[in-house]
Amino acid sequence: MIHYLTRRVAVILAVLPIVMVAGRSVAETITIEDAVVGIIDQVDVPVREAGAIGEVLVKEGDLVQKGAPIVQVDDELLVLRRNAAVAEARVAEMESRNDIDLRFARKSRAVSEAEYNRSRAALEDYPKSISRTELDESRLVVERSKLSAEQAQRDMDANRLRLISACQQVKILEKQIEKSRIKAPMAGLISIIHKKAGEWASEGEAAVQMIRLDKLRINAFVDGTRFDQSLRGAPVKFTVKLPPGDRTETFNGRVSYVDPDISAIKDVRIRIDIDNPDLTLRKGVVGKLEIDVDAERSLEDVGNGLEARQPHPPYLQAMGKLDLSSE
Repeated sequence: MIHYLTRRVAVILAVLPIVMVAGRSVAETITIEDAVVGIIDQVDVPVREAGAIGEVLVKEGDLVQKGAPIVQVDDELLVLRRNAAVAEARVAEMESRNDIDLRFARKSRAVSEAEYNRSRAALEDYPKSISRTELDESRLVVERSKLSAEQAQRDMDANRLRLISACQQVKILEKQIEKSRIKAPMAGLISIIHKKAGEWASEGEAAVQMIRLDKLRINAFVDGTRFDQSLRGAPVKFTVKLPPGDRTETFNGRVSYVDPDISAIKDVRIRIDIDNPDLTLRKGVVGKLEIDVDAERSLEDVGNGLEARQPHPPYLQAMGKLDLSSE
């Protein structure tokens, strides 16, 4: 507990003013000498389609980009099913375009109607030239041809629906094939390989573990009686010595989170996200953190609708008219 309190007091005392106005300090920079770098994201990448692992495409320690293939689940059977579904879809397409039965039914209807009209005209001119029974049979042929045309149209509509169903089946199998190809969800480092080639993996089971490196995080504490949510979005510089040669490097970042609660010793936990585009910064590195409290920043940087904090006008600082009691 003594070590904990000593560390917190040391961090709070590191918040030093760099401008003196009318006997009062204007806090512009927060300096933390022993800030420790941590990680933001550590992800167990899951298997999305159960099956035997066909191939592991990465090794532990590899750096990969977002979307890069990392593990291939055996998809041989899925590919065969997809190919069969494609063939069925092509047959369904041919059947959906086949209107021979419909055209024949329409022709038959036209011929039967013409024959019926001739028979009825003949009966009217020569009552005994054709019997009523023959006329009824002719009318039945007309009705049959009408129904045949309707049935042919219904068959074409059903074939179109079969084509849609076959295409959807192809899409389902293609989606399953895609799910069997596990891709990196982010840019980062392959830290652990959970599954080897030939092993069975259930859906949702972790295949590899990844650590995000392009953006890292520092957790720190500041004086809760002097700083509030307006600190969010403040620009940060993190200076550290890195091998080889103990060279000094500076990394940029921003305050991404300010805890709304104040601890028993009146400090507030904050999070700082550090940009690491070259992946040279590593977890566990200790360096000097400087937060520019009064730097101008946008509403997007501040977040959650909080107003951006503007720099104090120089003439007000010189005249000592700043009242910082509410800050």
